[in-house]
Amino acid sequence: MKSRRRAILFVVGVLVAVVCVAGAALLAHTILQKGYQRGSDPEAAAYNYLMALVRQDYARAYGYLSPALPRYPATVEAFLGDLEEHSLLPIYDLRPCVYVESVETAGDHATVELRVQYYDPCLRGGFAFRNLSFNQARLELERVEDEWRIVNSEGGFFYTGWAHSGE
Repeated sequence: MKSRRRAILFVVGVLVAVVCVAGAALLAHTILQKGYQRGSDPEAAAYNYLMALVRQDYARAYGYLSPALPRYPATVEAFLGDLEEHSLLPIYDLRPCVYVESVETAGDHATVELRVQYYDPCLRGGFAFRNLSFNQARLELERVEDEWRIVNSEGGFFYTGWAHSGE
């Protein structure tokens, strides 16, 4: 009788553990697969710009730059050339997560601070993917024809030379 009860408890314990691990894996997968944000606010524009960069969708990222930048790249190819020459773009096959830390808006100007974290899905650390590195960025945006465009960026691996008149 006692051994049967122990066997049942053992089986129930194993099933609970399997459900917990599967739930944690599903949650981690959902978090890491987060897509672009909808909306036309500065938070969405800044988030989507960084998400486009980390997903290597350079045409989309280029679309978030303001043509008013002193050194606005004339084409997507020029944009990519600047990134390749001056930025530390992700070089590993890691999964990025972009988080908005803060947003300050004053009229047609906004400042958004973000954090990009990289995870390697092959390295397990408990129930979550192991955090390998992170970068922080501070993006300044202006409203241009009802859309928010980036006019300056600081920090992280993102090239900031477009906002300056000289190198």
